[in-house]
Amino acid sequence: MRKDVWLSTGLISLALLWSTQGGAQTPPQVKAKRSGDTTGLKCSPAQIEHNRELAKLFREDGDPDVAYQNMAPTYIQHNPMALRIGEVNGLRGRDEFKLMLDMKNKGLAGPPPLLPGQPPEDTYHFIMANCDYVFLLKRTFPPDPQHPGKYYEAFSFDLWRVENGKLAEHWDDVRIPQHVPEVIQKPVKDLQPPPKPAQ
Repeated sequence: MRKDVWLSTGLISLALLWSTQGGAQTPPQVKAKRSGDTTGLKCSPAQIEHNRELAKLFREDGDPDVAYQNMAPTYIQHNPMALRIGEVNGLRGRDEFKLMLDMKNKGLAGPPPLLPGQPPEDTYHFIMANCDYVFLLKRTFPPDPQHPGKYYEAFSFDLWRVENGKLAEHWDDVRIPQHVPEVIQKPVKDLQPPPKPAQ
């Protein structure tokens, strides 16, 4: 195994172990509901594969209704953008998620279109499942500020907790941008779709 692959795999394994066993001290106001100590958990290969497939339900060509049906009624979201969208629309949990799916279908939310020459995101670049936790490492290509028209490789993550065969909790590395988007300031009923780019 190449040294860089071994090092990356080792670091990701440590990060997942750290996250599933408590990690750093979290302020009380943002403590996540935990499924308990994962020490000694034993999962069948079929259960681990099922959990890996659940985490793939959010691909661009996936059916959003199937994703929604596979979320636990007590689903907990930690993405701050999603939480703000839910807050301004009076929703939480999977209802907040369903609203975001509807917004995406109406062109009110979702990733920006690719720029000329920009490679697409590799959402499932690396997947690791540890019983009821599934870690996704995403490979992205943001615009390079030092070289206009070029893109550089960068990585982000999603971490899912599965409970009773359904997606129960989600973490990622999303931040609220300095230029606060309208989508987290106004209810969806007050939003207008963005203008379509000129052909």
